[in-house]
Amino acid sequence: MIRATLRSDAFLLLGVGALLLASSWKGLFDAVDLPDPQPALWTQLAGVLLVALGYLLWIAPRDVRLTQGIALAAAFANGAGAVVIVAWLLFGELDTGGFGTTLLALTAAVSAVYAVAEAWIASRSVAMLLPPD
Repeated sequence: MIRATLRSDAFLLLGVGALLLASSWKGLFDAVDLPDPQPALWTQLAGVLLVALGYLLWIAPRDVRLTQGIALAAAFANGAGAVVIVAWLLFGELDTGGFGTTLLALTAAVSAVYAVAEAWIASRSVAMLLPPD
């Protein structure tokens, strides 16, 4: 269960990271009804970070200490990401169509589920995650 959760989230983050890396390709964002990122530089840098986190999630099941620390970081990233997306959907003025709005809402929901699952994985030994005295 732990391995499957972390690896499936890794796969998802790698996909989203790849999408963000392609943010200078305007036609792609138009095709999926997402707002045009301006400037693309920041979106591409976020894509690089998501690809790196995806890689860490993929290798995390190799060591329990690695698993818990990375799961905690991923839980935070997924939870914060879900909050940001929901805030933009509710209060922001996004230039999205129906498909883009649905895609963002689905992304927020999936991110929230992963945040809860990864928080549970990280909490299996909270003492190990605390800084030393």
